[in-house]
Amino acid sequence: MRLRGAPTAPGRVEAVSPTRMKIQGVAVQRIDYSFQPPGQKTGQGTCFATGGNWTFGQRIAVAYLPNDPAIHCPVGARKSESEIGGFTLWLLPLAGIIIIGTTLAARRRARWLLQWGTVTEARVTQVVATSMRVNRRRVFAITFALPQGQTITLRRHVSNWVQFAQARLLSLQPVFVLYDPAHPKRLLLPEMF
Repeated sequence: MRLRGAPTAPGRVEAVSPTRMKIQGVAVQRIDYSFQPPGQKTGQGTCFATGGNWTFGQRIAVAYLPNDPAIHCPVGARKSESEIGGFTLWLLPLAGIIIIGTTLAARRRARWLLQWGTVTEARVTQVVATSMRVNRRRVFAITFALPQGQTITLRRHVSNWVQFAQARLLSLQPVFVLYDPAHPKRLLLPEMF
């Protein structure tokens, strides 16, 4: 946190210690300090700085909010160990982990369906375009009617699914479905492979 334009009070560095973090090859330092705003009691805090010449006993200027002196930080330092860029450092690998995790979960679900799923014939009763789009492709609601009277509606934007369903709807030809009776929306079309 940087308090630009906030009043400053004199302070003193009480301790300087290195952290395990480096930003662009420069070690981040932990700085413990004390300061006293005018008419207030002495406050203490901890902040972080990358580089700089921070030494024990050094006189510093501490910026603070006049209406809430508990919010303070030395000029040239910050309250968090990493800068805002540290968030983006974790964001990209996290996105990759999510993509890999969903891919593995989908493969595991497909493998489970291939081993334990129920195979039955179904009729495609409806292929309707929705107002939703994914990757500039319209999403279609595809409805399957199972022999037990149950219907399953899936939403797909992949063109081969939509073309296959539309062809079966027009020809009135049944389609084989492999599904989980406990979770009917988990469905595979073996003829698509």
